[in-house]
Order: sequence, then structure tokens, then C-alpha cells
Amino acid sequence: AVGQAAVPDSVEVRQEFQEEFLAASVDAVKLRRALENLIKNAVEASEDKPVSVDIGMDRDCRISISNAGLVPLSIQPRFFEKYATEGKRGGTGLGTYSARLVAEKHGGSIAMCSAPDTGTTVSVRIPREQPDSATARLRHSENQSG
Repeated sequence: AVGQAAVPDSVEVRQEFQEEFLAASVDAVKLRRALENLIKNAVEASEDKPVSVDIGMDRDCRISISNAGLVPLSIQPRFFEKYATEGKRGGTGLGTYSARLVAEKHGGSIAMCSAPDTGTTVSVRIPREQPDSATARLRHSENQSG
């Protein structure tokens, strides 16, 4: 999904697996949109500093998006909640919220760490093998949308 996402040239993407190895049953459209939102947020917060996207695969697909910017302390505790935004023109606060919903829908998780010495990293983990309930939800949403 990341390979197909609209990634600006200023973003370095590093992957630790062969593309054909990525065989998880995911809603590719929703996952791509979530990752595009997270990458867009990282680029906007980076203040023209590098942004990196690291992709790894073991039992889970792991995606980490890092930049030198900091998430304001006031929104860190609610970073993945609906309408969590601060100091950003045009932001609705729905990007990280929807990314959390997509990760959870796939039986995965999302986390954020932001500190002055390391910058900000958002980490997404999606199991390669979907739990039965997540697979059922994916099939249901595919049937509803098409």
C-alpha cells in the first residue's frame, strides 16, 4: 500500500522485505489513505527537514513514519482522537483518528512518540494474518462499498 501511496520526493522510504512478501488481507484503499494522511502530517510538521518511512515485515507489517517535528504537548494524550489538532491551518483533526480506526479494523495498533531529542514517530502495526473478526469486518465493508 505504501509503494502505491502518493509519497513526496522529500520522503525517504526504506523497506526490509520483498514486495511480493506483503500478502496481508487488508482493505488497501483505506490503508493507503491512512498512510497518505500520516505521511502528509509528517511532511507538514517537519519544517523542511527529512521525513522517513520505514517498512518491516515479520509476523506483522510494521510501518514507522518519522520526522524532526514535535507534537504539541497539549494534544499528545489525545493525538488519535477525533478532532485532535492544534496550530495547523486547514487541519480537521481527523487524519490520525481515521488512521487509528483503520489500524484497529485490521486487528492492529498505532502509537505515537514525540520528544525534543528524537522528533516524532508514528508506528502502525498490522497483523499479516487477520483475526477472524477483522477478516469478517473487512469482507462486510467490501460488500457494503461495492
